[in-house]
Amino acid sequence: WFGFVDHSPLQSNPGWSLRNLLYFLNRRWGLNDAKILCYRDFSETVHREVGMSLVMRVKLNVNVDKGGEPIVTGWELNHKGKLGARCADLAPFMDPKRRAIESADLNLKLMRWRFLPNLDTESLSHKRCLLLGAGTLGCNVARSLTSWGFRKITLVDYGKVSYSNPTRQWLFEFEDCV
Repeated sequence: WFGFVDHSPLQSNPGWSLRNLLYFLNRRWGLNDAKILCYRDFSETVHREVGMSLVMRVKLNVNVDKGGEPIVTGWELNHKGKLGARCADLAPFMDPKRRAIESADLNLKLMRWRFLPNLDTESLSHKRCLLLGAGTLGCNVARSLTSWGFRKITLVDYGKVSYSNPTRQWLFEFEDCV
């Protein structure tokens, strides 16, 4: 008898981790016949509910020592030629700066598709803009430029931020008034 925690939501089918267990049993002990307990506990209460668990007998038709390799999920050959877990670096996909740029680019692609098919958004992202004045008008122009794909915008303003500015100008917060 061998058991494993099965996370499969399918009522009559075990999850993919059973294949890895069967591969291990065959590789380690040469077993081709085993009784398996697929333990499932989906209850979030104090009382355990194991009614979804499966009990089965498994017979393998493949013996690894004779050259057959069963399909194993989640493992691949590494640089040393041995089976190992596949690792993926998902950190770049979690980067907020990268997410913001991809969202803006998607918005530009939708605008180009819908309104201006000939718009070269790639060239706009490399253009440089100089805005003189970061008041109400300058802030709104800067926002429009960023929504059209401009990435390099320089704002020049000699004025001071007053307490009435943050309600009209998105570049500023009340802390900037102090």
